[in-house]
Amino acid sequence: MTYGQTKLFVMALCIGVLLSIGWQPTHAQVEANTQAWKDLSTIADRALKETQQKEYEKAKETLLYLSEDAFTEHTSQLKLSMDDMYLLSMSYKDAKQAVTQAAMDDQQRYIEVAKFRLLVDALQRPERPLWMETANSMYEAFDTLKSTVEQQEARDFQRALNHFLLLCEMIRPSVQATVSQEAAEKLQSQLVMLERQRHVFVESKESHAILETIQQTLRELYGETTEDETDPSFYWVLFTLGGIVFLTLFYTAWRKYRGEQRERKRTHQQNQDH
Repeated sequence: MTYGQTKLFVMALCIGVLLSIGWQPTHAQVEANTQAWKDLSTIADRALKETQQKEYEKAKETLLYLSEDAFTEHTSQLKLSMDDMYLLSMSYKDAKQAVTQAAMDDQQRYIEVAKFRLLVDALQRPERPLWMETANSMYEAFDTLKSTVEQQEARDFQRALNHFLLLCEMIRPSVQATVSQEAAEKLQSQLVMLERQRHVFVESKESHAILETIQQTLRELYGETTEDETDPSFYWVLFTLGGIVFLTLFYTAWRKYRGEQRERKRTHQQNQDH
């Protein structure tokens, strides 16, 4: 290598180093990003608590703390992709609408605000998102749904389906943000097919095959569950999600009790016949 070539190589190397240093975020930018996530998490956190306690006016004030302009300015510090920013904006609007619409029922309100809370968490820490902790409640809801089909109980199926669809909607944006849009669309397309057939699904010959497909999709989304330390600051969210889990468990226990009562009645009738 000649002297001139060596000089050019050193100059190019120096320019590359300087450019790479220039691309690194400054300390102020890092602090702004950290504070923006902290503020947004606090707002979503508080709004979900207030919604769970049915304090909708407080939840409204909490969410409206960020005006449209303030929300845009605030989230610009988060350094999100356009797709993730769109998801966050839409989820934020849905949460605000949920606590302001008088016609919306309590469970639907909770689901919409929880959806926003889970998405904020998923975008903040995609390597260990909180929505993955909903696996047990999701599987419980699905098992209840499947049981109503196996026992040919059309009315119970409608209630179980509504509950299952709400849970799926709650995690949908988080799945799209942390797994892939394709994964979210795959589950959504299966749910749409289920929804379209809801009034004839129990009697359908294809019902079991469709449910097996959905169950496999859920397993792919949640993956193999492993023991891990959960951030203590998120335990209360799991507790509030427990309200939904409780509804599912109560419904399952009630069905079991009703089945036992039927069995006792059948046994008693047989004894009388003998």
